[in-house]
Amino acid sequence: MKVSIIVCTIGRETIFDCIESLKNQKFEDFEIVVVSCDISIKNKIDGVKFVYSSKANVSYQRNLGIQNSKGEFVCFIDDDAIADKFWIKNLIKNFVDDKIVCVGGKINLMFEGKVPKELDNIPRNIFKGFLGATILGNKKMELKKPLLWGSNICFRKEIFDKVGYFDEKIGRTLTEPLCNEDIEIQERILKKGFKIIYDPKALIWHRVFPEKLTKEFFLERAFWQGYSDVLAKRREENMKRIMEISKIEIHNFLLKEKVFEEIFRLVIIEDLKEKINKYQKIGRGIGFLELIKGEK
Repeated sequence: MKVSIIVCTIGRETIFDCIESLKNQKFEDFEIVVVSCDISIKNKIDGVKFVYSSKANVSYQRNLGIQNSKGEFVCFIDDDAIADKFWIKNLIKNFVDDKIVCVGGKINLMFEGKVPKELDNIPRNIFKGFLGATILGNKKMELKKPLLWGSNICFRKEIFDKVGYFDEKIGRTLTEPLCNEDIEIQERILKKGFKIIYDPKALIWHRVFPEKLTKEFFLERAFWQGYSDVLAKRREENMKRIMEISKIEIHNFLLKEKVFEEIFRLVIIEDLKEKINKYQKIGRGIGFLELIKGEK
């Protein structure tokens, strides 16, 4: 089999529209693999392979999907996304040599509600990025940095044997909306000397529901982004050196004091852009403390 499309879900109703868009693909040789911790959807979706997941952890589910797939290539799309009918075709055509092991496409936002004016002063890259859109433009390019989102990405399946699978310690769960598992694995791919391609013609639409169009969503998203940024770096050798320095020169108490200082400042900050920045800093600080605690 040429391609396996893996959709990880906790059973949201949006998955049915997603699956419908995948069944309409202008591509012949592919399978759809749905990985879910909700067994009830198994009998609601025809023509797909269902894999039960004992954990609601997106990285765990991604890895489970890979292990249960038959394709030479594995593509990922979120359960609240809609794929263009040429999505698979435009991803796969980019694998023109063995060094290209990862290809991602463009993600546009499909708003299901009106954007409130209170969100107007959020910088465009943060607004779109936190909602899951790509900001890489309309030109095909080779990426030298890990910039693809996991909701529109495809890999040569064999690459997981060379760089490892998705990091389950930074996989999003129901209680901890972590992220960066897609960025972190791209970093490993690039370090091994393989290539990553962005092709905007491989297009999907990411649905944005009203509950995400709130100030509270962006503040929470900023915190978990900062927290995940730190955890995703823990594999790096220089992170170990930074942590050693922090124990000697910063000390846990001082770092905790800095975190509380940032929290206190949030009370008097009015500007939403600045609040988002503070939440992200607090997330990084708490993530850093978690790493130090783990090293003891």
